[in-house]
Amino acid sequence: MKEIRLMVGWISGKMGESNDTKEVKFKGRELANYNSYHGETSSGDDRGTTHTLYKTKKGNFLLYTERWSRWQGEGTNKKYEVYESIKVIPEEIPDGLIYEAKEELGMDPAKKLNI
Repeated sequence: MKEIRLMVGWISGKMGESNDTKEVKFKGRELANYNSYHGETSSGDDRGTTHTLYKTKKGNFLLYTERWSRWQGEGTNKKYEVYESIKVIPEEIPDGLIYEAKEELGMDPAKKLNI
């Protein structure tokens, strides 16, 4: 396990506007990372959400979510939540993230989690 440092809070996309962020540190390892795009251009990749799932040294699961935009004037919101079990991570989280995390943990990724 290594020390992981994440910036959380609001990052302004406007010149001269200050950010409202803080650093979060913990020991753990990254299990999975997943990007989803919801842009308005033909390329479709100008706005998105990045989810990263970590397993902490204490055995919890930390879900780091970054909603971002490449548009000038639009900010980025970074937040995290801690869960005691991978089973209780919200259903709206992309299946690909959970699938990859279960593979990394040595679980059968196709098997449904029993809650």
